[in-house]
Amino acid sequence: MLETLKREISQMERKLRFLKYKIVLTVVLPVFIVILAVKVIRTYVNIRVRQIAERQEAIQPDER
Repeated sequence: MLETLKREISQMERKLRFLKYKIVLTVVLPVFIVILAVKVIRTYVNIRVRQIAERQEAIQPDER
């Protein structure tokens, strides 16, 4: 009786651990990936805008 109870407890703990892993993989990790992608895209856009602005500054004095 005690042995089966211990086995059932260990199985429940194992199922709980796998449930935690599934939650992390299906909820937390995708959210983290989306946030990281947004930051990367913002950084890329900022760099491109800065490059375009530098080109415009370089072109404008020659035209005057």
